[in-house]
Amino acid sequence: SNTRIMKEGKPAVLSDGAVGDMVGGQYRKTDDGKLEAVSVRFGPKPEAAGTKNKKHKTEKVEPAAGQTNQVEKPTPPPGQ
Repeated sequence: SNTRIMKEGKPAVLSDGAVGDMVGGQYRKTDDGKLEAVSVRFGPKPEAAGTKNKKHKTEKVEPAAGQTNQVEKPTPPPGQ
């Protein structure tokens, strides 16, 4: 996969995400209509260079029906 995964500004893997982590990212729609993750970020969004003194407009975005913005702990397979 070409998805870029970061945690606290450093390269990471998906399993580095933990229950309760703040999560953000970007996706694109493929030619067949599927959504593909381009990037995933665990933790707060890092400040861009030169923006520390600028005021930012923020808005709360609710997840779509059946989705969540938090990482859930994987369920182990039966018998483990």
